[in-house]
This record gives sequence, structure tokens and C-alpha cells, in this order.
Amino acid sequence: MGRSQPILAFNSSLNFWLMTTSLLLIAVLGFFTARLSRKSRAIRKWLDGTPTLLIQDGKLLEHNLKKENFSIDMFKQALREKEIFDWQEVETAILETDGTVTVLKKPEYLPVTRKDLNIPVAKRHRPIELIIDGEVNKENLLENDLSEEWLKQEILRRGYGIQDVFYAVLDSKGRLVLDTYRDHLHS
Repeated sequence: MGRSQPILAFNSSLNFWLMTTSLLLIAVLGFFTARLSRKSRAIRKWLDGTPTLLIQDGKLLEHNLKKENFSIDMFKQALREKEIFDWQEVETAILETDGTVTVLKKPEYLPVTRKDLNIPVAKRHRPIELIIDGEVNKENLLENDLSEEWLKQEILRRGYGIQDVFYAVLDSKGRLVLDTYRDHLHS
């Protein structure tokens, strides 16, 4: 639809009403197919298709690559985009209906986590912006049970006044991080 509008605008030999009717029909069809696909799983499956297994239990399914017209080169590139350079590291790979490849690595190739090592993890919170462009964000202070007086004292404790701070954020670990106007950095 986006490409046809300039054609309509700059090509005077086309019938305006025919082109407008066509655009309207395409828009209405798009609206109704989207609505139908939201309401019916069967219609959504028929319109969008279904995901296709490309690797199952570590084995490459060549017939599914051919069925989806997905070359081995395209598949290797999709794996490299996920930082996988050896397809034998993959337990399962799925070609999604939008053309992306979803990958589940074999357990021996997964990174070690803190949970695997029984290391306790402190709860993290979303960062809370307290000063933006030199302006105190009073709404964020109130939402997080913080006072402007507390903020002033914390900034003063670091040797600054509130007017010296360009940006202040309470980071995900609860630490106050400041960026001041006086950092003397030049571009």
C-alpha cells in the first residue's frame, strides 16, 4: 500500500477512483484477515503457517530445510547471528513463521549461571531516574517513597549541589549514580 500511494499521486494517467477503491479494498482485507487470525487459531495457522523444526535432538533435518526453501548457507548464517558457529552445539532449531531461527543449545554448551554454582543473587530493580536534564523528577521520587530532601543530602554528601547535576539515577542495585555539568568532557 505504501508503494502505491506515490504512484497514484504522480501518475495522472491512472484512474483516481479505481486506484482509491483498490487501496481501500486492500486496507479492508488486511483489517479483516488480521481480525480473523486473532479470533481463530485455525485461520491464523492457515494464514501464517507453522514453525518448522530444522534440528531435532541434535540432528539436522535436511528435508525440512528443502521443504521451507531454506538453504544450508542461510541456516548457518542464522546460527552465526546467534553466535553459534558449530551446528552440533544445537539441540533444537526452529524456523519461525516470520523467518527467524530460534535455537536451544545442548546443555553442555550453555553458559554457567549463578544458580548452577549456588551463588546467591541480590534482587535487581529497574533504574529510577531522579534528575533528567537538570530537572528533579518529583513523580519518580514520590512513586519510590524518596524525598527531595534525601536526594539533596545524597548529592551534597558527594560534594555537589542539586543545580550541578545533569542526570541522576538510582541504578538496578540501588546505588545513586550522578552525571554533573562539571565533568569537563569535550566532544
